[in-house]
Amino acid sequence: MSDTKKHPKHLCKLRKKGKLDELAARSSAPRITCNKCGEQLWSQHKYSVLARDPQLYRSLGPKVATIDSEQGTDQDLAVLAQLLCETLRTRPPQGRLKNALLHMWGYISEVPPSMKDQVETWDLKRLLTEIQQRTQTRHEPYLTASTALSELGAWLEASPPENQPPLI
Repeated sequence: MSDTKKHPKHLCKLRKKGKLDELAARSSAPRITCNKCGEQLWSQHKYSVLARDPQLYRSLGPKVATIDSEQGTDQDLAVLAQLLCETLRTRPPQGRLKNALLHMWGYISEVPPSMKDQVETWDLKRLLTEIQQRTQTRHEPYLTASTALSELGAWLEASPPENQPPLI
């Protein structure tokens, strides 16, 4: 298989070795902008994972660093992608969803700590809307790339009241 047909992970490894510029000059292959593929995948999904499984959220950070190291393999990246897909298919419990939204709020808000109590009284839909608006207004790339910015809203709309089973 030629260098231009390989999986993006190979391009990341080429970039680490300083060979991506050489490859780009020899071919019409698109240049990828990420230096670390696992890190990019994780940063896009981390708040969505936090909304479902805080323990998994805490454990994946160090694992992603291994995936992006020289010891990481395409299989490691595929396992991470599969785990993220499976995790995001589950309904986030309301308490964990609120926790993830508050983490996102802490990243984007510029309100004084004295307002924290007020923010915590907002319903989840308002909190997500405020996060979305501030992210868009500030052109904040980290949160803009996050799956949580949109997908958590779908769970808000579909969430049953506390302690109530879904209507399905």
